[in-house]
Amino acid sequence: MPPKAVRTVRDLIYWQYAKLIAESAGYGKTKNYGFIMDRFKQLKNGEFFTAVDTMIVEGKYLKLLYTLHEKEGTLEVDIKDLDKLCKICDLGNLCEETSLTVYCLESILKK
Repeated sequence: MPPKAVRTVRDLIYWQYAKLIAESAGYGKTKNYGFIMDRFKQLKNGEFFTAVDTMIVEGKYLKLLYTLHEKEGTLEVDIKDLDKLCKICDLGNLCEETSLTVYCLESILKK
């Protein structure tokens, strides 16, 4: 589950990227919260995004999801507006529809 600082689809994509960066730096995806949070903040501030575009397959997949959500105008969908994503998603039984999860990122693929 992402931290409370992750409020939008854009944030969730950045959070996933931050975990990838931590893993490639040798920290693992969840072991160093401070490092991950620091990279998350850098991504949100636009300091880092192009540097991770060429990362491993998961990074490229996140870039695809980012592009699709950007095109559909759903990057800024907030936790309180999840129903906007749930309406276009057919993964309903996989999530609780009450919190922002990685399934929300993939909801754009089902459209």
